Amino acid sequence: MAAQSSTSRRATSARTSPDSAPGNLVTLQAAAELLKVSPKTLRRRIADGTVTGYRVGRLIRVDLDELGRALVRAIPTRRTEARSERPVSPTVTGTEGRGS
Repeated sequence: MAAQSSTSRRATSARTSPDSAPGNLVTLQAAAELLKVSPKTLRRRIADGTVTGYRVGRLIRVDLDELGRALVRAIPTRRTEARSERPVSPTVTGTEGRGS
């Protein structure tokens, strides 16, 4: 009976057509080493839907291009935030307003 439910699960699982298959698939271990994270972290991201995992046979692979888009983010700094929020003002020498 367990074999029947396993077979029906396989038949109803989503399959990727060769035209829409991602091109740069690597193992979780290889992707984790490149990003300097744990393979468990990548498994969590697959589970929460941040990254798509692809099953190739019994192995799980991830697309490196998608990982870059989904996980790698620039960290904003105060300097870049300040530049984008306020207009450029003239340089203040620090002598104005002093009672000299």
